[in-house]
Amino acid sequence: MSRIHISPLRRTVSGIRLVESLSVPRSVLRELQDHARQIEEIIATLEELADTEGMKRIRSGLKEYEQGDYIVVDDIKKMDSLLEG
Repeated sequence: MSRIHISPLRRTVSGIRLVESLSVPRSVLRELQDHARQIEEIIATLEELADTEGMKRIRSGLKEYEQGDYIVVDDIKKMDSLLEG
């Protein structure tokens, strides 16, 4: 079992004495980490959706892609010359 620590807290709530640390199975910690990552991804998506300028760029890029207005580059040197020109 892994241990996670709670900030120093020693008091009684409903007759139960709270302590400074407790044991938590690793599987529970992993599940909490997975959920935290999912929440971070949702927040990042919501931030992107709230960014009106970013959404304009996404729509513009999607339109260009749908119209075939892009170049596939398989050599980095070609990409450099395209960006310079």
